Amino acid sequence: MMEKELGDSIFETIKGHGGKDLLFDAAEFVLDSNLSEGIIKDIPFAGTVQKLFSCAISLQGYFFAKKIQKFLTKLSEVNQEQREKFVSEINENLELKEKTSDAVLLILDKLDDLEKCELFANAFSGYIQAQFDFTTFRRLSNAIEKCLVSDLQYLKNLAVSCYMENYIGDVLVGAGLVYICSAALIKPEGTKNMYQLTEFGVLFLDVVINNVPRSN
Repeated sequence: MMEKELGDSIFETIKGHGGKDLLFDAAEFVLDSNLSEGIIKDIPFAGTVQKLFSCAISLQGYFFAKKIQKFLTKLSEVNQEQREKFVSEINENLELKEKTSDAVLLILDKLDDLEKCELFANAFSGYIQAQFDFTTFRRLSNAIEKCLVSDLQYLKNLAVSCYMENYIGDVLVGAGLVYICSAALIKPEGTKNMYQLTEFGVLFLDVVINNVPRSN
């Protein structure tokens, strides 16, 4: 199936090949909306990165390939040795590899903002470096998908509890990132609730927004 081929190509690109760091090739690759799998098959010695993007365009179109490129470019900040170790280990657990591959493709497909692809890469970087397990990676990914990038920036102000527009707070509460720590029983129009980070919100802020490594 094309999805499996694309997932395998992403893992191979993350790992690198023959000592070569393919993520830099992915970052510099010039995407062309006319690049299709059929065209690639006609190119002798087409490389992993070319096949990756041609498969992505054939499967979901140019914008999907652009999201994959943003995701992989950000992942290049993780050193290659750690990436190689992750892919080698996950290749030994085919069930987890399939779950991880499916999760990456499904989340990337759902993301509605290219900036979110970099945030998603931060979450995946933590997973690569064994800072947390697959389930936590999925929770972080779902929170990224649910929220606007501009709303997520409010998390930086919540080192201590603070007031926030309720329509923003409601979204962040729904993502599990904050909770209401103070609310008026009688609310005149324009009254704001006070919000504070949840434990999961602290993790999200560190890993996804600030890209700070967590001890495992």
